[in-house]
Parts: sequence; structure tokens; C-alpha cells
Amino acid sequence: MTEPDIFQQHQPTDHFGTPILSLRTHTHPHILAMGSNQSSPAPPPPTAANMAADLKSNTAGTPPAKPKPCCVCTDEKAKRDECMLFSNSSDPQAECKDLVTKYKDCMAGYGFKI
Repeated sequence: MTEPDIFQQHQPTDHFGTPILSLRTHTHPHILAMGSNQSSPAPPPPTAANMAADLKSNTAGTPPAKPKPCCVCTDEKAKRDECMLFSNSSDPQAECKDLVTKYKDCMAGYGFKI
């Protein structure tokens, strides 16, 4: 029977017994770069031109799912409805015509025809 070596270096493990790697021995590029002064370029700020780029890109070859009409143009719809419902005019349709047109144009941009 041999005696345990009390000077044997102990490698820490997690509660499953998997060895825990120290940052000095780990070779993952993101962890190695954490201490460096180099930073990766920041993504461009969102603009009207690139906000829906991920929705427009289609790598699978299938057309992207069309959004539901209830979920688009909500601001335009709310302004149109408020104008039509709370108008003090004798002809709310004439008074709110520009808001109705803005709503129709917005919906047409998503492929809906009203």
C-alpha cells in the first residue's frame, strides 16, 4: 500500500467532477482576448435602412413569414382611430383623411392592401 503524495498538485473540479480550466491554460480566442486592449469593431447603429436587415435576409430559400396586420403600423392606426372617434367635426372622414392615407401607405409597405 502506497502513501498518498501530500504534495501532489490538485486540479479543481466542478460538482460533476469535470476539471476546471484556468484562464492561463485555456485557449479560447474570446477569453484570451479579454485582457487585451484590442476591441472588436462595434456593429453599426440601427437605422431605417438596416433595422430589418435580419428579417429581409433569407438563407433558406423560403419566403420570410409575413407579419400579421394587427402587429404593424400600430402608431398610425392609433392616431387614425383617435382622430375618427374623437373628432368634433361634422365630417370626420374628411378631417382625418391624411391619417387614413398614412395608415394605408404604411400597411402597403408590409404588403397589405386596404
